[in-house]
Amino acid sequence: MLSDKTLQALIYANTDLIFIKDDSYRYLLVNHSYQEFLQKSEENILGKTDYELMPQAIAEACHNSDQEVLEKGKTINRIESVENDLWEVYKFPIILDNNKTGIAGIIRNITIQKQVEEDLKKHEKMLRKIFDLLPIGLWIADEKGKLLRGNPEGVKIWGAEPKTIIENYGVFKARRLPDGQEISPHDWALAKTIQSRIANQAEKIEFDAYDGVKRIVLNYTAPVLDDDETMLGAIVVNQDISEEEKIKQELIAFNAELEDRVKERTQELEQSNKELDAFAYSISHDLRAPLRAINGFSEILKEDHEQHLDADGQYLISIIRANVNKMDSLISNLLRFSRVSRTEINKQTIDMTSLAKTILEELILSKNIQVSYTIEDLPAIEGDFSLIKQIWVNLLDNAIKYSSNQAIPKLIISSYTQGGQTVYAIKDNGVGFDQAYVHKLFQVFQRLHSEKEFEGTGAGLAIVQRIIQRHKGHVWAEGKVNEGATFYFSLPVSQ
Repeated sequence: MLSDKTLQALIYANTDLIFIKDDSYRYLLVNHSYQEFLQKSEENILGKTDYELMPQAIAEACHNSDQEVLEKGKTINRIESVENDLWEVYKFPIILDNNKTGIAGIIRNITIQKQVEEDLKKHEKMLRKIFDLLPIGLWIADEKGKLLRGNPEGVKIWGAEPKTIIENYGVFKARRLPDGQEISPHDWALAKTIQSRIANQAEKIEFDAYDGVKRIVLNYTAPVLDDDETMLGAIVVNQDISEEEKIKQELIAFNAELEDRVKERTQELEQSNKELDAFAYSISHDLRAPLRAINGFSEILKEDHEQHLDADGQYLISIIRANVNKMDSLISNLLRFSRVSRTEINKQTIDMTSLAKTILEELILSKNIQVSYTIEDLPAIEGDFSLIKQIWVNLLDNAIKYSSNQAIPKLIISSYTQGGQTVYAIKDNGVGFDQAYVHKLFQVFQRLHSEKEFEGTGAGLAIVQRIIQRHKGHVWAEGKVNEGATFYFSLPVSQ
């Protein structure tokens, strides 16, 4: 039997709001939680009514339910809304020491609880919707391997919704591909997962569906474990690849027929590329003549007739000259891009550490800026010195340019070996870029930042890519907006 002191301690320590009132609706007891709710001490609460402690509307609501308990002698349990909060109210009559009937109550704030319940309902509904909408077959099994439910796509693939246990998996007639071996009941991936608690990677199987159609699927299974590694069940994922397999076989036959035509077409494309390079080279040279004329005439106009031009006229001349210079830069880059494709590669051993450091220091000196940089010991490679130098010039110049928004641009130049190639990386702390548009970076004259932000024509990275491709390497980039970028290029490891 608990003592009065123990009971009182339990009441006062309870996180729910607990009170006792007399038959005049005056407080006889309030626990600590109730005191905190009212933001009043016990001595300022006891002996008072709700009208003396709470706003009129709330006091009225409390009084009405107290009156219902006292006058009707019944217990009430309801949920009430008070100032955007939900409260579970439990009130009941109680016999006081003077043998009169009072009111006792326990009140709990269930706002968060209700919100959690609502969120859980929404999440459960969403999960059910996702389960039903998945474009792949999904099956759920219990911890003993009994199939419980399949989503609509799974039912469509199998032509029915079988619910069976491991021992009866023989009802599924299937063969593993490509060898065509029949699958026995305990040899199914799901049975293995239940027994071993290990996921089975997708296996290709052909089976006889309940609707009489033979289908080919990728069958994947995985255990569902609780936090303590207890087996809760398993899932089976089926991806119908029947059509893909049919197309694959057709393509194999078709490709065999096309092999000679592809070789012929490749030769045509190579010849076409050579002609396009020659055309670009020729056009670029021819375009320079009218540009020189425009530039010369605008210079004469400025020098000989400047006094006859107002401010707008002089401004327009400056715009003409600026655009002429821009066009000239575009042509120069186009020529450089074209030249890269035709230049004969003369390979030699290149000290990449020394080359990168020399170019970086020259860029810093020419730009007259402060740059913090780290260059690791970089492996040497075999390549054309002038072309490899152009790679470093373009990438390091870009790294400095797009980090100029920082107080001190920071560059880290490193390397690693992967798949028979040496990968070089230039990491900066600049403006970065949206990874969704990374495919545009290495296209000729494509820019991810406006010319007002950063000058340039957008040909530098295209030139880098062409040089690296000619050296049998690859180039790629990673970045985040305002979090910097890292440009990588790989070249074959020196033998």
